[in-house]
Amino acid sequence: MPFRVFWDLDGVQLDTDTLVAAVLSAASQSAGKTVGDARAAMEVANRQGFTWELFLKELGVPVPLWAELIGRFDRHFTTRASEHVFEGVFDALYELGGAGAHQVLVTRGVPAFQQRKFDGMHTVVPFFDPGCRHFVPSGESKGAVIARYGPVTMPAFFVDDSTEMLNDVREAAPHVKLVRAAWAPSAPAECPDDFVSWYPAFSPRQALAFILEHGAAT
Repeated sequence: MPFRVFWDLDGVQLDTDTLVAAVLSAASQSAGKTVGDARAAMEVANRQGFTWELFLKELGVPVPLWAELIGRFDRHFTTRASEHVFEGVFDALYELGGAGAHQVLVTRGVPAFQQRKFDGMHTVVPFFDPGCRHFVPSGESKGAVIARYGPVTMPAFFVDDSTEMLNDVREAAPHVKLVRAAWAPSAPAECPDDFVSWYPAFSPRQALAFILEHGAAT
């Protein structure tokens, strides 16, 4: 029976922390600040609807340096993102595709920024048809996007590292089985998982096994 898998991007397919590390280092040096300062500035910019300009302004980088830095950052994301795909993700996507899964990307953030990261993940992009790539603006609901997919009788799974997003989907699309991705290095060793509501997976291989077992059994 066909089944559907909805995938998040950051912290699930992409090790965003390591991808962004080079950006934080270059930006902090340009501003005469620490990497911690750069990380804090990025968090502020994210809350405001991220752009590179917002980030550099918040960090205090001199305006004459912006154009050169933004060019470097964009090239970094488009040429290096594939190097930061989590180990095991490609194999999971490949095996799910071979098993007949319809795979859908549902990620949230500033759409242009999220798409830039995704487009740089050259090994991953082919697994998602163009019409099945959803870049949900910050503040909007992933669950609302997923709920539009039918039929509800088709087995469906959502893989995300955020309990907030998992709860959002649980409310909007209760027929979807939830998988909490906990394989990023930044994921807490112990987390308040609700084992009744979602399945915690500590590697892409573990998520794959759960999805194949329950997709085939449904």
